[in-house]
Amino acid sequence: MEKKDRLIIGGILLILILCMLSFGFYKVFSTKNPAIISNLEVSFSDSGKTIVNEDFSLKEEYIQPYTFRIANKNQFDTKYKVVLTDNSKSKDSISRDKLQYRLVLNNKVIATGKLSEIKNDIIDSRVITKGTTNRYEFKVWLLEDDDYENTVYTYSIKVVSIL
Repeated sequence: MEKKDRLIIGGILLILILCMLSFGFYKVFSTKNPAIISNLEVSFSDSGKTIVNEDFSLKEEYIQPYTFRIANKNQFDTKYKVVLTDNSKSKDSISRDKLQYRLVLNNKVIATGKLSEIKNDIIDSRVITKGTTNRYEFKVWLLEDDDYENTVYTYSIKVVSIL
């Protein structure tokens, strides 16, 4: 009888421990806000606008940057990557070879060059410490004036948490 009681108590304790662990994982990895991606809060602004000057050139000084921020609201450091995806796949889209970019992190230029030089579409990858916020500015412009009539280049930026 004593062995049977121990088995029953052990089984109940095992079930309670499993329930507590499951609830703990749920609280850590569940998100109530769709803007929170695996412990990172991502905010995008709508500032990526083009200002065309009098001679219709699209040089760097006429392009406003696309800004976004990544805040780590967790109690531990988190690794993430910022991915650039081409949205224009038509024959009328501008090649990445003809586009220049600049990436600024917390008011410091961290990357610049041709869009075609970006490896695996990853424009940045880093670890963000708990409780901090990284502010980005991303700007894309044409390398040279040419005939770009009826052409387009659109992109999207995605932030991916690396577990």
